[in-house]
Amino acid sequence: MSISRSASGRLGIGLLSVIATAALVLPPFLADPMAQPDLLGAASLPPSAAHLFGTDGLSRDVLARTVTGARWSLGLAAPAMLLATTVGTLVGLAAGVAGGTVDSVLMRLVDALLAIPRLFVLLLLLAATDQLPPWGIALVLGLTGWFALARLVRAEAARLRQAEFMAAARALGASRIRLALRHVLPNAAGPIAVAATIGLGDAMLLEAGLSFLGLGIQPPTPTWGAMLHEGRDILTSAPWVSLFPGLGLVLTVLGAHLASDALRAMLDPRERSA
Repeated sequence: MSISRSASGRLGIGLLSVIATAALVLPPFLADPMAQPDLLGAASLPPSAAHLFGTDGLSRDVLARTVTGARWSLGLAAPAMLLATTVGTLVGLAAGVAGGTVDSVLMRLVDALLAIPRLFVLLLLLAATDQLPPWGIALVLGLTGWFALARLVRAEAARLRQAEFMAAARALGASRIRLALRHVLPNAAGPIAVAATIGLGDAMLLEAGLSFLGLGIQPPTPTWGAMLHEGRDILTSAPWVSLFPGLGLVLTVLGAHLASDALRAMLDPRERSA
C-alpha cells in the first residue's frame, strides 16, 4: 500500500505540503508581520479584501503573521523532531541489539526519564535559562522528545534479534553495528517513521504551548502560540486574531497524524503484501 493509494495519506501529505509551501514562499509577498501602520484606524479590522485574515489589536496583518508564524513553528518543530528521532533510534538500537547489561542500563534510564512529565522539564529548563534563542528551544524540544521512541526501537530490535536472518548474519561474523544498521534499522523504519511524523505534531503543540505561556519565541516575532495568547482578550470582539493561527496549528497536527498512518501502511511489510 502506498501513500498515493491512501485517501487519509493524501490528505495528510497535502495539508503539510500546503502549509510548508506557504510558510516558505509567501512571506516576501505579504505585509510586514510586525508593522503597525495605523493603530487607531486599522486595529481589529475583520477579514476583507485588503486584509484577508483581518488585523489584530495593533493593526498588524493577521495573514502575514499567521504565515510567518507557520515558518517559525515548523522551523522549530522539524529540527527538534529530527534530533529526537536520531537520539531515540540510536539508543533503542544500542539497547535492543546489545541486550544484557547495556539493554538494562539504557532502558532503566529511559524509564526514569519517562516518569518525569515532559512539559514540566521544558518549563523548568526554559524558566531557569531566562530566554533561549530559537535554536536553543529546538534543542530542548528535541532532547526531551526521544524517550518513547527509544523504547519503541528497542522493542523492535529485541524482536528482530531472535529472527533467523539475524542468527545467520551473526554466524557469518557480522558485527553488532552491522546488525543494527543493515538488518534491524531497515526493518524498524516503519515504526520510526510513524513516531517521527507524530513527533512533529507534538513538537508543534509544545512549542505553541510554550509561546502561549511566554516562554518560547518572544514578541513581537509571530508564532502561532503567541498569536493565540495575544487574541485571548479580544476573542469575542475579534475572533479572527486567534482563529486563523489556531486553525493552522490544528490542520498541521492533523496532517502529521494522517501522514503517519499512511507511512505505517507504506512501510509495514504486511500492509505492502496485502
